[in-house]
Amino acid sequence: MQRASVQTGDADDSKTSIVSGVTPIDKVVVSSSKSVADGDRVVLKSD
Repeated sequence: MQRASVQTGDADDSKTSIVSGVTPIDKVVVSSSKSVADGDRVVLKSD
């Protein structure tokens, strides 16, 4: 895993748009039961 700096756009109480910093093919951690840090290995789980 690698930390990415992103620029946010429109937001409401539950969602925030990301306007730059990641691409459509990047995998993004949006929630985790444990804290994650740059360089950590993560297991991807689909919904």
